Amino acid sequence: MSDIEIIQKIDRQYLAEFYSQHLKHMTRLKRHEKRIGIVFSCIGIIATFITVFLEERCYLEWHSQIGFVLFIKDTPYYSYFNLYVFISLCILYIGLFFLFHSYFSKREWLKFYSKKKTFNVEEKIIFSDEEIKTFNKFGTSNFKWNFINDIKKSNKGILLILENSYGYYIKKPSTLNEEVIDEIIEHFKNLEEK
Repeated sequence: MSDIEIIQKIDRQYLAEFYSQHLKHMTRLKRHEKRIGIVFSCIGIIATFITVFLEERCYLEWHSQIGFVLFIKDTPYYSYFNLYVFISLCILYIGLFFLFHSYFSKREWLKFYSKKKTFNVEEKIIFSDEEIKTFNKFGTSNFKWNFINDIKKSNKGILLILENSYGYYIKKPSTLNEEVIDEIIEHFKNLEEK
């Protein structure tokens, strides 16, 4: 393989693409977090409304520090009803937690990486037969091909999944054609077979 040189800028678009590829290929539960939140929220809303509207002895009251609190008039016949309402509200809160967490974790991830010194810095990556080298104004980094566990290809770039469970995303520049990306992946597969 001849040396392949890629220049990319670590900007907001790069970080957003890296995050989406990281979710898609490197996490198990996190990539489904939004779907889980939607399902649990819907089940919780439906279960809460069914249990509350089937019972006339329930009412919502605004509490200044907690928010809306569901009160049920105390009668011995409705002890199971209290449990049903509690469980349905717990399911709803779990769903809302997953939804908010999926939104805020992406936001915090982007904010964390955009505050790093390497943000808005151009980076040069050279793929050679023996190793991968990266250069930017802060220094250089080299790693051997056998330090890579897997390479995942997307329509916008490639994600190198490293031995230490970290990922390294390489955005496909407009000047680079698909054959060069395929050559990088093919070189990795050939080394893996040896």
